[in-house]
Amino acid sequence: MHKKLSLKERDLISESLNSDNMNTMTLLVKRALIFTFIVEFIGMIIFSILFIPEYGISEGLFKSLFTSVSSFCNAGFDVVGMENRFDLILIIPTIILSILGGIGFIVFDDVYSKVKVGLKRKYSMSKIISTLALHTKVVIIATTVIFFIGWGYILLAEYNNENTVGNMEVKDKVAISAFYSATTRAVGVSPIDIAQFTDGCKIGLMMLMLIGGAPGGTAGGIKVTTIALIFLSIIAFLKGKKRVVLFSREISIQTVLKAYIIVMLYISIIVISTIGLTITEQNNDTFALIMESVGAASNGGMSTGLISEFSDMGKLNIMILMYLGRVGTVSMALAFVLARPKIFENIRYPEGKIVVG
Repeated sequence: MHKKLSLKERDLISESLNSDNMNTMTLLVKRALIFTFIVEFIGMIIFSILFIPEYGISEGLFKSLFTSVSSFCNAGFDVVGMENRFDLILIIPTIILSILGGIGFIVFDDVYSKVKVGLKRKYSMSKIISTLALHTKVVIIATTVIFFIGWGYILLAEYNNENTVGNMEVKDKVAISAFYSATTRAVGVSPIDIAQFTDGCKIGLMMLMLIGGAPGGTAGGIKVTTIALIFLSIIAFLKGKKRVVLFSREISIQTVLKAYIIVMLYISIIVISTIGLTITEQNNDTFALIMESVGAASNGGMSTGLISEFSDMGKLNIMILMYLGRVGTVSMALAFVLARPKIFENIRYPEGKIVVG
């Protein structure tokens, strides 16, 4: 027979567990702060190579720090005038910082911890990679794939567009295309007037804005993991499989369902917002209004420049959409649908058939 714990013993165990959790959280916060400081400091040093000769030491350092923080945090604030600036010293670090910020600290902490242990135990690189968390693997793979697909798509769509990159050298075309593939998903700054892009490219930019970054990162959107789960579930369905399996791990049906709900809710609020804008902003191009809605809902910050001309109702529409896209409708709907009390969960009913497709 198990000995029954006294109330005092249970309190001591509870306090010990809470203390361990607090120590773990404190360590994670410290690592996050150190990681953020190091990355943003390195970004500031690189940007200062460009800004100090242009603005002087004090103002140059400030603008370098501001640009580094803004890029890493995917904030979208621009104090140096990115328009018509194609310096590789500005473009390449911005790409890297935005990707690092969009991936999120959860992933980097997992990579740091597993690599540290792996090197200590003299693991091979393949074994270290195999120890990474499933979330980390999905985020890294999905972020990489989406970045390169977006990069190639933008480059092909704009290669001969004289209003954007058509007259640039090949290396500059490649750099600018990579810049937009990375920063469109969250940063929102643009060296080129978005209105000058081809409609095909704008569609690609909207898709990237809608996807956004990773959970726990500084980017908005529906998240790369959401897109990955939907893609994998479609592949599983086409193969006749009933379960989504990834890296020898089965993904629960609730998680897959949550991914579809997130996408449907984002699309729904974008459609509703666009309909509202077509009513209040009737003199504007519908395609441009869609892009403004997508940029607001995804918190991507990319704009065709129409918002300044919107009526008060149009601006209110965009403000509500930005809020809902970040924390409102999606969170509340998921909390209601997936986290409500599970009443009569053990009761099963006869299966019904509905024809779809």
